[in-house]
Amino acid sequence: MSGRRLCIHCSRTTRSHAKDCMRPSRVVVDLAGQRFGRLLVVGVDRDSRHRQWIVQCDCGAKKSVKTSWLKACQSCGCLKKEKFAALQVASRYDLTGQRFGRLVAVEVVRKTDSGSFWLVRCDCGNKRNVRTSKLLNGEHVSCGCLRSEKMKEWNASCRVHVVDGKKLCTRCGVTFPVKEFAASKKSLNGLSSHCRRCRNDYRLKQLYGISADEHAALLNRYENSCGACYSKKDPNVDHDHTTGVVRGVLCGDCNRALGLLRDDESVIAGLLAYLKAARRGKK
Repeated sequence: MSGRRLCIHCSRTTRSHAKDCMRPSRVVVDLAGQRFGRLLVVGVDRDSRHRQWIVQCDCGAKKSVKTSWLKACQSCGCLKKEKFAALQVASRYDLTGQRFGRLVAVEVVRKTDSGSFWLVRCDCGNKRNVRTSKLLNGEHVSCGCLRSEKMKEWNASCRVHVVDGKKLCTRCGVTFPVKEFAASKKSLNGLSSHCRRCRNDYRLKQLYGISADEHAALLNRYENSCGACYSKKDPNVDHDHTTGVVRGVLCGDCNRALGLLRDDESVIAGLLAYLKAARRGKK
């Protein structure tokens, strides 16, 4: 919305704001002359205590509305009445025996102020009640069986079958034995779509920004052992949680311990001094 900027209290532009206006200048965009659907903004409503505009509808009606109401509505209410009248006319249609996709209208079962409902029979044999307007605009063409069939076809086209105990990895395109795929409850065949190597490569990229080859080279540099206690049990990549830079390899215990110490050298030094002092005290 563009235009002049007005004081909402005295309806004057900010440059010529009246000195005798005792209220602080609250500036709004001047919407006078702009159109919102069927509504034409006439001017500011000076009698209103809030930021409201006087608008005139194409049907001739005038009313005072807020700026937010202008963005949401397109008429004074006449457009809604016209749509309601169209629904009323549609509800008087005799649709008996007419076909809408897989649905055949049988009889009117209920009438309301907003329209009527028809009992329809689907080609699959199911029956259900459908609003007249949804039949006429093509929103309903089956009882739901058409959607189910399309979903089954889509699932069948996406399903990767297991043949002779082997399965194709959809990421690297290589066929591996079934044991190279992790179990997955979401998959139709109970197996992940990606092999373990591809899953591990994706995890390393997401967490540490390194590839599987870079990870293997890192483990070889540390001889598959922890860089602190030299244990070969469960070596993990260690990285700085602040910068994300990979620092080396630690076992699970050392990695968790370093995290609990918040990577703070002063805390680690203090803990080491405390431990030494406690051991000297025992002697």
